[in-house]
Formats: sequence, structure tokens, C-alpha cells
Amino acid sequence: MRDPNAEWAAITSEYLHILPHPEWGWWAMRGQLVESPGYMMNYAIGAMVTAELRARAAGTRPFYRPDKKMYDWLSDHLYQLRPLAPHAGRLARLRGPSAHRRRPGGRHAVPVLA
Repeated sequence: MRDPNAEWAAITSEYLHILPHPEWGWWAMRGQLVESPGYMMNYAIGAMVTAELRARAAGTRPFYRPDKKMYDWLSDHLYQLRPLAPHAGRLARLRGPSAHRRRPGGRHAVPVLA
């Protein structure tokens, strides 16, 4: 396993032509972490939503080796050129009714990670 600092330095050097500094932590090179510390939550939430979608898709067919039928299924259930519903609504429909609960004191269902 490579050192994450060396890996980040190699990526930024090769693709962004930035002078490599593997002696600095990869996180120190990310301006978003200084200016917007909550920015990394996007990655965590994205990983959780992706895992949940994979689990839902795997319930219909094997997901470990996607094929054309899997893409067709995802196209019908998630990807649309002109969304008929907001993204949150499409995700909620795909995840199913067990992924919803009501807000305390509210009338709107909100998606939750089970």
C-alpha cells in the first residue's frame, strides 16, 4: 500500500503539473479543508448513498459484474435525461419505502440511511 501523501503528490504532479510535496499531508494540500471543513462530508455521504443503491440494485440482479441489463435497469430507475422528479425523490423511490421515516413534528417523509 502506498503512502497517501506520496500518492496525492504523484497525482497532482502528473495531472495538474503541481510541484510535488510528498512531505506534506495530502489533507494539507486541500484548500477546501481549510475554507470549508464540512466539505469532506460530501465524500462520506456519497459513499453511503452509493452503497445503499448498490444493495438495492443487487436485490434485482448481481451487481458485482454489471452488464447491459444492469445499465438498462439503472437507466429506468435512476438516470433520466429530463428528471420527472427531483434527485432526492428519485433516490427515495429507488431505495424503497423502508428507507423513509417522518420528521418529528413534520409531515414530510425524509430519506434516511438504514
